[in-house]
Amino acid sequence: MSSPPNTAAAAGKVTVNPYTKKAINPYQKQNSHPNSNNSNNVGPPPAKRLKTPEDEHDNNDSSTGRLTEDEEQALLLANELSEIPFEFQNDVTNTMQKHFAHSSFRPGQLTVLHSLLAESKDACVFWATGAGKSLVYQLPPLHLQNQVAIVVSPLISLMQDQCAKLNGRGGGVDIATYLGSSQCNPQAEERALNGEFRLVYMTPEKLTSDGFSDKLAYMHQSVSKICLIAIDESHCVSEWGHDFRPTFLQIGPTVRTHHILQNIPLVALTATAVPRVQKDIIKNLQMRQGTTIAKKSFDRSNLKITIRRKPITGNYGVFDGLVKDIAAAFLKLGNKAYTQGKSTIVYCATKKEVEEICSRITQAMAHKITDDSNQTIAFSDAEEISSNFVKPYHAGLSIGNREDAHTNFLIGKVSIIVATVVSTAYRSCPRSFYCTFFVSHTTHVFFYRLLVWVLTSLIFDV
Repeated sequence: MSSPPNTAAAAGKVTVNPYTKKAINPYQKQNSHPNSNNSNNVGPPPAKRLKTPEDEHDNNDSSTGRLTEDEEQALLLANELSEIPFEFQNDVTNTMQKHFAHSSFRPGQLTVLHSLLAESKDACVFWATGAGKSLVYQLPPLHLQNQVAIVVSPLISLMQDQCAKLNGRGGGVDIATYLGSSQCNPQAEERALNGEFRLVYMTPEKLTSDGFSDKLAYMHQSVSKICLIAIDESHCVSEWGHDFRPTFLQIGPTVRTHHILQNIPLVALTATAVPRVQKDIIKNLQMRQGTTIAKKSFDRSNLKITIRRKPITGNYGVFDGLVKDIAAAFLKLGNKAYTQGKSTIVYCATKKEVEEICSRITQAMAHKITDDSNQTIAFSDAEEISSNFVKPYHAGLSIGNREDAHTNFLIGKVSIIVATVVSTAYRSCPRSFYCTFFVSHTTHVFFYRLLVWVLTSLIFDV
């Protein structure tokens, strides 16, 4: 039996989105949908239960009975494309190609972008590191005309990294900046509030400081509209909130009680959040009803985890092989050895431990260089050489020292960084690197949080 004609559309009545039961906005108005066989249909096809990877698993008759990772991702993306209006897909894809040089989205990204841009909903993004979280808040201000995204992050080095990358895509124009106690440019805040940047990163302390929310409200009303407020590392409002960043708990009240800022969409992002922490994020950030929840598996196929026994020489013996390799590379290649050494991050619990371990590694390397050079290199000279390969990183150092250590590690001039666990200074390192954790903690969540920071290859010494 054929379906009755679309009399509502013919009579000029408002078309209703079958997913939201609301009038279709401009992004949803289409003459036809690419997934529909009926050229007279308006908007997306009728709602239906989408197939999931689990459905395919149930119907899979292969010997393994499971989809490959590529097949599963392709299925998820196909399901997502069937739900998102084609015109919206086309518009944001063009923006992504222009600014990020990517031709297709990863699963989940379109759904979050549609919630923020087309529906003005809040969103929670619980994806593993490297799954594409940053794109969902970086793309909207580049897609919209004269609008700004506010990004709250506790990690200074990560803000610096992302600003540097975004400004590199700006065609010679800076499109991002960061605000906080580590910002050395006294004009950065004034320029940001004047709407000169599309993305403004800031610490939670900056966002919640006296009077700053009113400055943002003035910018929103009179200069450049704020299209979203992103809270990165949003797990800090829960298990780590009170110890790591107490001001994270003030973000929700600061934004949601402000008569102008309260209607701006919030997007909370984290790579690690157990269900209890996810609930805390939604509650403490005062996310609005109807918030879009985007979850993915935290399975990390690109992590290599090797468990080793402690060496008989004790905890510091884990560096014996690394020290030997770097010393040998220096004696053979001289200054060119910088790019030959194994990039390694050593995470410690305290600043005191950072300095102590950095000193021990430097001295061990100096002894090795002196011994292997048959004493032709004096120990004092070898110690100075070794200090160029090993650098500390923690909040007690000057901003200049931290930036030098950070930059030189990223470009390969520093082989070993010893850092406090809360600094997470090197998540965007483009190379494979190794990690050693000189920390102890009672919860598995803590150790999983450490693991997901690492993007490529990991050696975990226990």
